[in-house]
Amino acid sequence: MARTKFINTRTTNPDIADDRSSTASHYSRLFGKVTAGEAEHDFYGIPLSTDITGHSATTYLGLGALILILLLKPYLVPLPKRKNRALLGNYALDVCLEASFWIGVGTALYFLREVTFYPLLSVIVLTRTSYPYLVVGSHCIVAACSYRAECEENNKQPCHWLTTLLGGFFGYGFGGSIVSDLLMGLPITAMAHARIVPCYLVSYIMVWYCPLDFLYKSYSSNNGNIIRLSLLLAETIDSVTTPMGRISRAARELQNKIMAPLLAGLLAGTGGAMIRYVERVVLQNAPQKAESSMVALEGAVYKTLGISLIWWCLVVQPCMAHHAAVDPLMDDTMKHHCLTYNGSDLLRVILVGVHLIWTIGMECQWCCSHPFIFLLRQGWSKGLLNQHVISFFRLGPYQNDSTAAMAENDDKQNNKRKKE
Repeated sequence: MARTKFINTRTTNPDIADDRSSTASHYSRLFGKVTAGEAEHDFYGIPLSTDITGHSATTYLGLGALILILLLKPYLVPLPKRKNRALLGNYALDVCLEASFWIGVGTALYFLREVTFYPLLSVIVLTRTSYPYLVVGSHCIVAACSYRAECEENNKQPCHWLTTLLGGFFGYGFGGSIVSDLLMGLPITAMAHARIVPCYLVSYIMVWYCPLDFLYKSYSSNNGNIIRLSLLLAETIDSVTTPMGRISRAARELQNKIMAPLLAGLLAGTGGAMIRYVERVVLQNAPQKAESSMVALEGAVYKTLGISLIWWCLVVQPCMAHHAAVDPLMDDTMKHHCLTYNGSDLLRVILVGVHLIWTIGMECQWCCSHPFIFLLRQGWSKGLLNQHVISFFRLGPYQNDSTAAMAENDDKQNNKRKKE
């Protein structure tokens, strides 16, 4: 078989290149040295750094006061109660108080931007080339808390420690990345990453054995506390950037840059939900959980599909056209990072920032569903999506559930009139 020329941005030594099948393409045997590029030092003039030391005493006093207010927020401004929806005036007042509180917090964060917004912006941009501790640590804590909540809800007796350890890691933590890497024929980086397994072990101990059970209770109490919100915001960064990273990696490592990146991103975002479905319905032999697990899997598919399509259309496809016309080694990596298919930092910040705002809205009960999930579910349930698909591929006449029910009712009425 003829040797395919592979442009390796990490090394030029041909002895470490490994020929594989056309479906898996080629990658370096020294996969530990694979890099997604180098991080920039600024973002449109904003210095990128996660170091919050070296500022004035006034800045730290303001930051301390803001943290104290956020910690006391559940007692100062409770979340709007859903039961108050019947009392429109009370519910509107609760929403106004909640919105006013967060407007004030946003104003304070702006004046303290060097120790709040700038580090957060740095973390978002750094996800292009690394896995920051803030993101991986928070993701591990949320994974352990989520599986513990499920375990305590379904079992009257305490779960075995090995079940909770592995269930949280594969079901809520890194099952999606593992499934994506495994099915795409790429090395499973979650098991070899220097930060993932140690961070998860530490997070697991903190969730299950923290004094006074403080961490788990703080996350579980949905009263708007800052600890839960901070964990969810960092988890949002992870949930958005993971499919993006898997898409970019598949585009770098695989020859098929059309379907392979999309499938890699979709599997990364839905693999955990697949594992949870198998565990609940098959391993636990609980068919009563099939419907709720399928709804969760469907939501994961819709959300990840939206993110993956946006990232592929705005990053992979333009870079494919760029590589076809220009030497990849002459790529303007500071702008679009086409050499590594990582997209512009501005697009990354916009996608993550929108989801961060949505997470705050969910916690404040201003919204109840992800936009991608809501639109796709509505389009499918009302027949807007599947009707167009069926008509486009000439698959035959289409009737959604409501149309079929109306037709069946009309037939019954006609038969009744004939009998009369």
